[in-house]
Amino acid sequence: MAEHLAELARQLEADKHDQVLIATFLMRCIFTMFAEDVGLLPAGIFTKALKDQWVPNPSAFPAGIEQLWQTMNHGGHMFGW
Repeated sequence: MAEHLAELARQLEADKHDQVLIATFLMRCIFTMFAEDVGLLPAGIFTKALKDQWVPNPSAFPAGIEQLWQTMNHGGHMFGW
């Protein structure tokens, strides 16, 4: 997974995205995976959404990840969990 995140960071930097935004985004992704691993989130909610929803339909990612992070911030349910 670390290799994938490093490659993503390189691609985002190459696309001239702001480095602070890239770092913030990657830290949130890492925290989300941590929360999933330690049971703060339902098992697989983030990784399944990536694999099953967002990789096949990248245009759904921005709204989907924002909804997930808002739900993490304020509580609630997503993806039927």
